[in-house]
Amino acid sequence: MIFCKKKATLVLLALMFLCIHTQKLEAAVFSQVDCGWGHSVGIKNDGTLWAWGANRSGQLGDGTTDYRNSPVQVGIDIDWQSVSVGGDHTVAVKTDGTLWTWGANGGGQLGDGTTIYRNSPVQVGSDDTHWQSVSAGSEHTVAIKADGTLWSWGANRSGQLGDDITDYRKIPDQVGSDTWQSVSAGSEHTVAIKTDGTLWSWGANRSGQLGDGTMEDKEIPFQVGSDTWRSVSAGSEHTVAIKTDGTLWAWGSNYRGQLGDGSTENRTSPVHTGSGSDWQSVRAGGGAYYSTYNQ
Repeated sequence: MIFCKKKATLVLLALMFLCIHTQKLEAAVFSQVDCGWGHSVGIKNDGTLWAWGANRSGQLGDGTTDYRNSPVQVGIDIDWQSVSVGGDHTVAVKTDGTLWTWGANGGGQLGDGTTIYRNSPVQVGSDDTHWQSVSAGSEHTVAIKADGTLWSWGANRSGQLGDDITDYRKIPDQVGSDTWQSVSAGSEHTVAIKTDGTLWSWGANRSGQLGDGTMEDKEIPFQVGSDTWRSVSAGSEHTVAIKTDGTLWAWGSNYRGQLGDGSTENRTSPVHTGSGSDWQSVRAGGGAYYSTYNQ
């Protein structure tokens, strides 16, 4: 009888441990993660935001400049929708359409009108609740509003803001008057897809990462070919994209094989990568030299 009670107690304790452990695992599920040169940020399925890694510029957003070797929560909000990690800064959109930035700000990449570094999130514009998506580059940031307009700010030495000049911007500045469906910021170049599916690029081009067949920097958007595209991602000095037919393409720097075309030759125009036409998503490493694909 005593043995049965002890056995029942052990079983109950085991079940309690399993339940608690399962809850912890469920709580640890991330719906989105992005990584930069030295830090990573992710959003859990409960809407909370977490960060870890290097923090010399406050890019983790936890109110310190302490490095973290495990995830720490950024604030207490539970309404984060998307996040993007740049060189030493981080940008994120909440579910209410507000845009928040933190970290390094020497080029004005936080868009708050200053060049002051921030170790906790600051809002970009106090009454703007229309941001849809955002992407952080090395020292610049690009974002799309709900109306499809494209905005950029930060460093602009290579024309990566797309505003036909190389002046730095400390607040968001609209890029042209067209409407866009997605945008991705690389180290010093930017690529984006318009709502009609055409692909455009601008900024640094020393490795052919703009895909226009040249190695000349561009200060305004230039169309890449005449095809239509589903998604695109800009890396350090290379670009990867998926066409609407599901095929995978890459161009730019390739000295570590990041284009996936079986060579280490730089490409100044898109080259077909892999086989098949069922590619679903693609991601170019920003601070590193790699690409990841999902079929």
